[in-house]
Amino acid sequence: MANSKVTYTADGTTQSFAVTFPYISRSHVSVTVGGATATFTWNNDNLITITTPTVSSDDKVVISRSTSINTRLTDYVDGSNLTETDLDLDSKQAFYMAQEALDERDSHLALDVSGADSWDALSKKITDLTTPTNANDASNKSYVDAQIDTSTTNADNAAASATAAATSATNAAASETNTANITGAIAWKYTFDSSTTMGDPAAGNVRLDHATLGSVTNIAFDAQTAESNDISDLIASIDDGTNNSHEGFITIRKSGAPSTFAVYAVTGGVTDNTSWLQVPVTHVASGGTFSNADTLYIGMTRSGNLGATGPQGIQGIQGPTGATGTAATIAVGSVSTSDVAAGGTATASVTNSGTSSAATFDFTFGVVTGDTGATGATGPQGPAGDVDDVLTTQGDIIYRDSSTSARLAAGTSGYFLKTQGSGANPVWAEVTGGGPSLGTDSVIRTNAKTISENITFTGNENGSSVGPISVADGYAVTVASGSTWTII
Repeated sequence: MANSKVTYTADGTTQSFAVTFPYISRSHVSVTVGGATATFTWNNDNLITITTPTVSSDDKVVISRSTSINTRLTDYVDGSNLTETDLDLDSKQAFYMAQEALDERDSHLALDVSGADSWDALSKKITDLTTPTNANDASNKSYVDAQIDTSTTNADNAAASATAAATSATNAAASETNTANITGAIAWKYTFDSSTTMGDPAAGNVRLDHATLGSVTNIAFDAQTAESNDISDLIASIDDGTNNSHEGFITIRKSGAPSTFAVYAVTGGVTDNTSWLQVPVTHVASGGTFSNADTLYIGMTRSGNLGATGPQGIQGIQGPTGATGTAATIAVGSVSTSDVAAGGTATASVTNSGTSSAATFDFTFGVVTGDTGATGATGPQGPAGDVDDVLTTQGDIIYRDSSTSARLAAGTSGYFLKTQGSGANPVWAEVTGGGPSLGTDSVIRTNAKTISENITFTGNENGSSVGPISVADGYAVTVASGSTWTII
């Protein structure tokens, strides 16, 4: 049974076929129909549908895997930490390539398993052989029929060719096995984008949020490496540990220049933006600088979870007695009080504004205040003050306020002194009733053209105005019975 391919004989109706072998990437899977390359779509991880050509009855449909042999899916860098996932991926690539080499070998002529000095064509025909022209050419049936005497030589030549093919396949398998046995730290290939803006750096790229390696606080990774490997789950898991001070470490090295590097500790949660991920970091060590489009190899390791607290160790031996220190001093610093409302709780606090060896204690007390006592008897009236002590400006007037003599400042010219009744202070007020006027002697009396207030004639007065007059929206003039309003 093949390890990396499956062959179907089409029925002329079915266009979807199962992928029966494992693979690392869908890009490693190909399909042929009748020997010609076909195009297809993925229904799911284990089923494809052929789009072109249309599969006819008795067509041979071959689904095969060809793991990348020219591109390493992992790269090891000195000093990086190994993870199970990285080692599994590396060994899986070599393992799959070995399987594919063996399947390729088994599709060629092979030595008879019985050990006889012969080759086994695996019950398959060798087709499309032309008539041989050289001594080492393989022969077709017609030529063999005609040249039976030379058939043995031709078979030997074919056997030698098959031996070379088998040897090549074996060597390829051995090479991949050796690759699987290489040890070292796994690293992912990225291309450096010199932009310092945190956003999707595009497929295969990585960004830092500062041009100076020692000042970087965030790294933006595209979900895909430069080799089109989706490692978003790996990046997202780097903050899954319980060691919150250092979730893990990220090591970045420039390809071909190991002295140009940066090491960062992961110090917070990874932000997964689907197509790209942002990782908060702090600088640990670095050397050199990265330039735009540099090829970088990035290793990622997650810190282990914090273990349980171990048992307390035995007490160490007592050290020698130290020299006698300077005697400590204690002094009283500030003492302050504050009122606490009646019914509250008294408080007291002390703070040291000095040092441990020269303490200065500051005390603060919260003292509960008692209820307000009864008002005492009014004391005798003091002697009258000098008027000049109160009056400061020409036009001032002295009046009695609620408890003593007070100054009423000179009012506006034309205003009159208005009393507001017992228990209230007098005020300066504008003269009303005569109305505004024009001229030095107020010869011309005036009124406004618009009424912007509610006015009511009570029935005991008459009034006049010079028109035209309008009443603003929302206001009214009410003339009660017994009153007259004349507009001239």
